[in-house]
Amino acid sequence: MEADGLGGEPTLENCEVRCTACKKAKDKVDNKIMAKADRVLMKTYGLKRRKGPPMMGTKASGFRKRMDGTVERR
Repeated sequence: MEADGLGGEPTLENCEVRCTACKKAKDKVDNKIMAKADRVLMKTYGLKRRKGPPMMGTKASGFRKRMDGTVERR
């Protein structure tokens, strides 16, 4: 059965109980495949991930720099 994130059905039959060791082993395989699927989808729609923290002073940073040089939260 295929994981829900990889196109499988989100049904009760698709659920399995696993021990911690088995879950970690399966997650290593599934997470790589799901990450690639996410990258392909983002590329399809022309979306890009932000590389690094937001520039200081922008709305995304959450801070504002006043004219006198003081910095405050937005």
